[in-house]
Amino acid sequence: MRPSPPKKNGTNDTDVNATDANATDAEAPAAAEAVDADEAAEAKAAETTEEDKTEEKTEGDEEKKEGDEDKKDEDKKEDAKPTKVCKMKEEKRVHRVALQIESETPLPKPITPAQFKEIKKELDEYDAREKKIRDRAMAFNNLESYIYSTREKLDGKEELIEVTSKEWRDEFNEKLTAMGSWLDEDGWEASTEVLEEKLGELTTVGDAAFYRMKQSLDRPDAIKKARNVVRFAEESVTNYSKKMSWLNESHFQIVTNKTDHFTEWLDNVTAQQDAAPKHEDPVFSIEDIYRRFPAIEESIKRLSRVPRPLPPKKEKTDKKDKKEENATETDEGKKEGEGEEEKKVDDPEKVDGDAEEKKEEEETKEEL
Repeated sequence: MRPSPPKKNGTNDTDVNATDANATDAEAPAAAEAVDADEAAEAKAAETTEEDKTEEKTEGDEEKKEGDEDKKDEDKKEDAKPTKVCKMKEEKRVHRVALQIESETPLPKPITPAQFKEIKKELDEYDAREKKIRDRAMAFNNLESYIYSTREKLDGKEELIEVTSKEWRDEFNEKLTAMGSWLDEDGWEASTEVLEEKLGELTTVGDAAFYRMKQSLDRPDAIKKARNVVRFAEESVTNYSKKMSWLNESHFQIVTNKTDHFTEWLDNVTAQQDAAPKHEDPVFSIEDIYRRFPAIEESIKRLSRVPRPLPPKKEKTDKKDKKEENATETDEGKKEGEGEEEKKVDDPEKVDGDAEEKKEEEETKEEL
């Protein structure tokens, strides 16, 4: 908007207002056009400046990127170069401080004889209670383990089934089940004596079957050892008959009588055992076999200790002849000795000559 012209002096206000209104009406369209043109020019200038700014930004960004890439390359080169790092050694400093410890141990008071008796009495009572508890627990466990282990053996152990009958197994199994139910219900409060008594009732029935089973298992081995002992005795007799020629049949009977009696007994009892039913008590035990071994071994030792006989003595006549010969020899020796003494007495000159020669020899030895 252009400014209105100044008022002229001496003119009428109404005229001035009318002219101003007409002028404004004429100048309004032109002023609007001028304003539109200025706004368009400003918009174009703003657009150009924005385009220039965007171009400058893109160029600046590209330059920054190139600069960043160059810096990265330089950083990589610097990183590739070995860098020396200096490390400072840390010195360890030890501070030693003498600790002062003070302990106070209270001295025990001496125990009087009365107190010692009371303490010992309490300890004995405690040991008795503990022993009672242990004994009861052991009795309970022994009864329980016997019930369960025996029931398993009755059901599945073939060696026990062979030496027992079906009726016996059924009866004993019923006793075991009844005892097991009693143990579960009333056994927890039972005393040690009652538990041991219940176990004894079962063992008196079951131990006989277990004994027969053990005998049947160990019997073949015992019979085999017995046959070996007899064979060893017979071989010993043959060896002694070759080495000790002074032995006769009476000496050998010391061993053969024992072995013959033992083999006869063993054959009889084994035949009886084979004929007897297995669920009954055995005819003989393996202890009966082993009990007869020491007698046979002792007879072999006696045979080996038989001494060699002395050589036969000569007759008495031979001794008398020897005595007479010795007597005659002694008489002749005495006579010869007497004759030599007489010869020495008859030649005294020879004796003196010999004495002088000995003196001369001794003198020469002293001089040397």
